[in-house]
Amino acid sequence: METRARRKGIVANFTFIIVPELRQCLESDYKELRACLKAEAWKAVHVLAGSIVEAVLIDALGSAGVDPKRLESESLAGLISLAKDNSIVDDEAVDLSTVIRKYRNLIHPGRTKRLAKTPDRSGAIVA
Repeated sequence: METRARRKGIVANFTFIIVPELRQCLESDYKELRACLKAEAWKAVHVLAGSIVEAVLIDALGSAGVDPKRLESESLAGLISLAKDNSIVDDEAVDLSTVIRKYRNLIHPGRTKRLAKTPDRSGAIVA
């Protein structure tokens, strides 16, 4: 029987991910992200969206021949920059990934206080 999420086209397909461990991580994070959206756990949605972008970039960069040791220690901002430099993502994908990175950074209490922003529904939907 087809689920409501599948009928709405919400189910993600990560078969394009080459590294099995990253694919499993993505599938798990996406399932959890959907549950957090439903539960209105906005901060968790921000974190999971960032994790998903990070895993996709690591897989793509690894496939492009970037040293895996470098990828393990790179920040999300660094991964986005590397992906742009290696022509893996275009300017629009860089912009969208950067927005997700900025939303994800709202998990830091100091940043939340300094920017006077908190993770909320609209940010979670964007992420």
